[in-house]
Amino acid sequence: MNYDLLHPSYKAIWDLLGETATMKFYYEFRGIQQQYPMKMYDSVKLGEYLHEKKDIKSKEQIRELSNTYDFSPRWIREHLG
Repeated sequence: MNYDLLHPSYKAIWDLLGETATMKFYYEFRGIQQQYPMKMYDSVKLGEYLHEKKDIKSKEQIRELSNTYDFSPRWIREHLG
């Protein structure tokens, strides 16, 4: 592959993931327009997961979950079981 001739989108993928992953990505997704959500975690699934948590009470634990899942502490508190 000639890096200098790549489309800027594929150059960015190459820079992040390397040549092998770029080729896999290209063959899997070429021609498809994709948009990715700002949140990595699904809010419904995360809410169900948190609802099962019974042992989380402290502000520090809630803050840690908030940082881990990128949801507000308030949202985390509302979904804890």
